[in-house]
Amino acid sequence: MRGNQIYDVTYHKLINPKLVGLKGSGAYWRDFNWDSSATKGMEYLGLTYSGHHGFINTKSYWPLNHEVATASNALTCEECHSTNGRLKNLAGFYLPGRDRNPVVEWFGILSILGAILGVVIHGTLRILSNKKEK
Repeated sequence: MRGNQIYDVTYHKLINPKLVGLKGSGAYWRDFNWDSSATKGMEYLGLTYSGHHGFINTKSYWPLNHEVATASNALTCEECHSTNGRLKNLAGFYLPGRDRNPVVEWFGILSILGAILGVVIHGTLRILSNKKEK
């Protein structure tokens, strides 16, 4: 995957910005301020940051396996995606299986039912129109 990474122009190292959090916390995806995000992220990690950043082209390789081990060593989904799972203390995002939101739940159910209904209606119309042609 190609992309741009934020880096410290003084120390010539990549920066780990704070990306997620509440408005006003310095999180980039809420405040849209790279300076604040870089400062908060590096502060959280206890790493030095000069206060001067730039962007550099990088190339990274990401495995497409959800970081899950082989079947004999893998955790079950519920061990992370449940109200008392390993990810129970992480906040600031919606985690399927752990978090409940009635709007999201109903939208998902209605989407599935709508897709099924659409397939049934489409198939029925195709069958009926084919009979008319004969």
